[in-house]
Amino acid sequence: MCVDERFRSPTQVKCALVIFNSGGKHMSNGTHYLRDLLRASVCLSALLMGTMASAQTAEKAASEPAEEELINVIGTRVVRDGYQSPTPVSVVGADEILRSATPNIADYVNTLPALSGSSTPRTTVAQVGAGRQGINSMNLRGIGDVRTLTLLDGRRVGGMINTGAVDVSSLPQQLITRVDVVTGGASASYGSDALSGVVNFVLDTKFTGFKGQVSGGVTTYGDNRNWQIALTYGTSFADGRGHFLLSGEVAHEDGIYDASNRSWTDAGWAYINNPTYTATNGQPRVLLRPGVGLTTSTLGGAIACSATSACSSLRGIAFGPGGTPYNLVFGPIVSDPIMAGGTLGDNNVRSGSIENSILPEQNRRNLFSRVSFDVADDWNLYAEGMYAYQDTDTRNYPPPALSYPAETAPRMVL
Repeated sequence: MCVDERFRSPTQVKCALVIFNSGGKHMSNGTHYLRDLLRASVCLSALLMGTMASAQTAEKAASEPAEEELINVIGTRVVRDGYQSPTPVSVVGADEILRSATPNIADYVNTLPALSGSSTPRTTVAQVGAGRQGINSMNLRGIGDVRTLTLLDGRRVGGMINTGAVDVSSLPQQLITRVDVVTGGASASYGSDALSGVVNFVLDTKFTGFKGQVSGGVTTYGDNRNWQIALTYGTSFADGRGHFLLSGEVAHEDGIYDASNRSWTDAGWAYINNPTYTATNGQPRVLLRPGVGLTTSTLGGAIACSATSACSSLRGIAFGPGGTPYNLVFGPIVSDPIMAGGTLGDNNVRSGSIENSILPEQNRRNLFSRVSFDVADDWNLYAEGMYAYQDTDTRNYPPPALSYPAETAPRMVL
């Protein structure tokens, strides 16, 4: 006799198959064979029935629906690293912003590779008439800040200047916890003002407590003394269903009116278009050269005529003290209205000037407030208010040696 227990069903039904050898000592007739065959068939039937019952139980468990769980995903408030998004997203977290130690968040965001040519107080120092002086606006891919959409918590912010660009300096700096930069496909959702992309500043709308910041500084040359005070307060009410936020900032910068104490202004380094550049000659399109000055103007006045204008014969006539005319010497590289070389001392507006701003004086005041209330589990009401004020002052005055009384000042001939 041999017993095989390998036949086991998932329902733990055991069956021992008993086989008798026909040559056994006590098996002398065919009746015993029939009895043994009946036992084997009963055992096999029990094994098959157990297997079928187990298979039906598994099918029933698989067919039962799983309990549904509702997951709410709310816009960009879900922290991501940018790799799981259908469009390229650069995510700047609160830790990175804090480590940058910049007084204005725009200074740090502008270091991202996707941003190029953004407006800053330094680059807009002379744009008085355009109303852009002293602002910080984002410019993705160098296409222009009017084609870069700036959002606050996923919502549009009203423009602060005549072009509709948003001044990032007016946003509540202490409440910003993350900055998302989208550089592709944004115009399909937001329109042509997001042609180059979207910069979204995400706020900590549940901040609780009180925090403040006081900072100040001065340049190596002892000018542009500046200070900044920022305070933020947040609290909940109605058993945590409501929340109140208040954040304010006051800042001042003296500006830099006199650039003559910078050694780099004496050489007159600047960028100038290469007049011999073509698309096929392999030369650079833009050159960095010393001694760059104006060709159509001097500190004492000049006849503003280019080489291709109708008054080209009068080109180069300039005026010195007392209105004395003289010929302006052009440099070896001329790309109107500037040149490299020549009589730089007559038109280098950076050297020797008493008041010639390279950074404007700024006074800034911002206030942000937000009240929210959870009406229901899925309903939240909120109201936001923002106040921003900024005044700037920039100056471009000639040095005393070229200042003229009103009756003897030369006139510009057009």
